[in-house]
Parts: sequence; C-alpha cells; structure tokens
Amino acid sequence: MKNARFYTLLALLLMAGGVKMQAQSADDFWIEVNTNGDWFHHPVGRNIDTVYVASMHGVYRSVDTCQTWQCVGFENQSVDFLYLSEDDELYASINSTSPLYKWDGYSWNPLGYASFSAPRSFIKASDGTLYVGDFRGISMSVDGGDSWWTSWDNPHERVTDVNGFVEFDDGTLFACLTNSSDYHIGVIRSIDHGLSWESVGLDENYLISFAKSPDGTVYAGCDGYNNDEDVGVFKTEDNGETWEMLNGGFRVNSIVIDDNDNVYIAHIDFQGLYRSNDGGYNYENISSGMDYIQTGLALLPDGYMLSYEYNGSVFFGKMFVSRESVYTPFELDVIAEPSDGGMAIGSGTYLFGERAHLMATANENYQFVGWTNQDGDTISTDPEYAHMVARGGQITAHFVSIEAVDETEDKTFTLLPNPASHTVYIDCIEPVEVQVYNALGQLVKTVQNANEINVSDLMEGIYLLRITAADGKCYTNRVAVRR
Repeated sequence: MKNARFYTLLALLLMAGGVKMQAQSADDFWIEVNTNGDWFHHPVGRNIDTVYVASMHGVYRSVDTCQTWQCVGFENQSVDFLYLSEDDELYASINSTSPLYKWDGYSWNPLGYASFSAPRSFIKASDGTLYVGDFRGISMSVDGGDSWWTSWDNPHERVTDVNGFVEFDDGTLFACLTNSSDYHIGVIRSIDHGLSWESVGLDENYLISFAKSPDGTVYAGCDGYNNDEDVGVFKTEDNGETWEMLNGGFRVNSIVIDDNDNVYIAHIDFQGLYRSNDGGYNYENISSGMDYIQTGLALLPDGYMLSYEYNGSVFFGKMFVSRESVYTPFELDVIAEPSDGGMAIGSGTYLFGERAHLMATANENYQFVGWTNQDGDTISTDPEYAHMVARGGQITAHFVSIEAVDETEDKTFTLLPNPASHTVYIDCIEPVEVQVYNALGQLVKTVQNANEINVSDLMEGIYLLRITAADGKCYTNRVAVRR
C-alpha cells in the first residue's frame, strides 16, 4: 500500500502553507463548509438539505445546507466511510471489532460483518444484497447483514484492496482493485450476482476510484503506484471487454458523473478539481473558490457537489460545497459597452459550472479592453474567453475609442515591470502622451512627455496604455497593476 507517512507529511505541509487559488467571489464554484475544525470526509445525502459526513470524531449531520453540524453517532471515534443506498439506508464503517453499522434514524445497529480488515468499499445492490470490499477480498450478505460469506478471495491479501463497486441494471457487478508493483488484478466482474468473479482488464493499473455514467459507461481512475504506470481516466463501453485511456497525466483520486454525463475528477497531486463535458477526453479546472486543493468528490442526487480531503486511510483538511446544483440553469446576458464599440457574443441559458464561450469583436476605430461581471470585476482581457457560469446576470465587453488609423497594439516595445506596483517604464518609444484606461474603458490617467507612469494610485487590475509617439503614431499595450 502507499506510504501513509508520506501523505501525513504532505498534509502537514499543505495545512501549514496552504495552496492559494483565488479570493472568494460570487463567480466561484465552491464555498467553504464550516467543519468546526474537524476533518470531514465521505459526505452523503439525498439532497443538500440533509447531509451526513464521516469524521475523526463521529458521524455528523447537517439539516441547514451544511451550515451547522450535530454528532449523531460514534462520538470521539474515527469513522472510515459512509454509504447511502438508493433506498436511503445509511451505513457506516468504524475502527472497532464490529466495523459495519446501519442507521435506523435514531441509533446505529451493528451488522454481523466483523473483520480485522477495515472495509474500503461497500454497495447495496438492486436486489438487496450487500457487498463489502477490503484487502481480504469481497464478502456478501443476502439477509440484510446478519450473516456473511466470502464471495471472492483476494489472492494477494494485504498488498491489494477492493476499492470500489459499480452495478448495472441487469445485476452485473464491477469491482476495482489497488494493485501493487508485484501483484496485478485490476478490474473484476460478476455476471451472477457475486457468486463468481473474473478479471476484465486494467491489471497493470493502481485503481482507486470507480464511477458509472447514466448511459452505462464505466470510468476508472488510476492513481499510479509505479513511475512507469499509465495514469489517468479509463473507460469501457462494452461491459469491460476493452478499456480506453481518455486523458493521461492525471493521477486520479476520485471520479463522479452527473446526470448530463459530465465527468468530474479530483487530482491526487493536489493540483485541482476538473470537469469534462465531452465524456472525459478534455478537462477544465473548476477549483475556483478554494484556498486549499481537495482530493475527494461526492455528488448528491440533487446535483450539489462536495469536495473533501482523503487519501487512503489518512484524511485531513477542509471541505467545500458547490455554490449551486450542477442542474441549476442561469440566464447570461452578454452586452457591449459602448453599444457601438463592437459586438459581444455569448448570451444564453447555461447550467451551473458550464462554460459560456464569449467573443468580443471591435468595430472600426474601437479597441476591446476587457470583460467585467455584474459586480464590475474584471474577469478577462482576452477577446475570446471561456467563462465558467456560476450565476446569472450580465457580462460586459468594454471597448475604447481610438482615433489614429495607423494605431496598433505593439508588443515589440517593452513595459517594465509588468505586472507593476509603483512605476511603469516605456522602453524603445519616446511618448508625447500616454493615456491609461481601466477595464471599463474609462480614462483614468494622462501623462505628458514622459516615459514613466506612476500606477501606485491605481486599483489592482488590467489597464490599457494608449501611447502617442513623437512621430505621431499611436500604440497600445496592456499592463497589470498588482500590490
């Protein structure tokens, strides 16, 4: 198994220094959850109104959209994971001699399953059969958990784990395993309700996440135990007969898939959370709003997502919830300012987290400056920009009027430094006049006969410099002001 000390050290380093993403804004995907300093993980629930989480100090429940939490069992005990079945039965695994419990709404009742190996995966199949995976193999129960027997013996006990299950409508079951450098199993499949299992590929990959899309495609996430191992996302559309690598390079810790077949993954190297709207081939980062990169994902049936820290048996860090359900539609109105300055494209209806592809085209004698949201914040200075929709409202493309017909945006001359905090120096041109415009297209400063501009009195942001040279030519370029 992976070295837990490595993850513990990495956790302490990240907790001490943090991984800063960006300041919280209304356009962020994520909002931090108040965990009262505890380490919450494996959140489950039918909707955002009632959510359960596992923690180092028990099982906690929130009935106010993750604002406050109350312990509902195993106080001051470490809970390994929670599982909520399709028929709303809640199960928990804890570190004790009876590691599996079932919640009846008031108390936790122990099941007959007991093992010296902590369960790593759990599923209640559509026919009511319970399956538990650990490093010993797979155990199953057909009487609600009172009695158990071994369904599949792991031939490489203690060096591989059964780490995830998925079920098809016809009762076919898949399970994925974490392989070691010496023992290889990969994905196993049962077509007889768990009575027998066969290997169906990916036996060279260390698999720690499993998910199934609404159309029946199975996705597997590979962490990568060996340096020469293929890592990333794999999928099968033919019941496990063949597997396709979708996007290499991601060491994947967690996969969830929404009802629109969007694939979400968490990167195990603490490099962010990603979303794919093309079946897993291409990904965009959706980590905005986090000041700490997460490695676990959960999707509630109502479309709200939660993200948490989890690595094997080591869990730590913060938890976040999506600002909206990924099924929430928003109306986006994209306009040009001034209206005769150019054309702005991108208006429409978008789901939360989707990308609106914005395009600004300047009319003659105008130049595009930047995009702002309805709060007046600059969100991009690129004429073509893929904007993640986190709310409805208005996005404005700003244009500034230009007079000289030979004016060009010249990136051959130098602005030093760029970004700047106090003074910007213009090299290679002798300016007669420099006009400074903000992202709204407003003239905020004019400097005569000088090749240096004091920007210490300007707010942070992107500014357009319109430079008139001694020969009468005009040039433009952008400078970032930072503090």
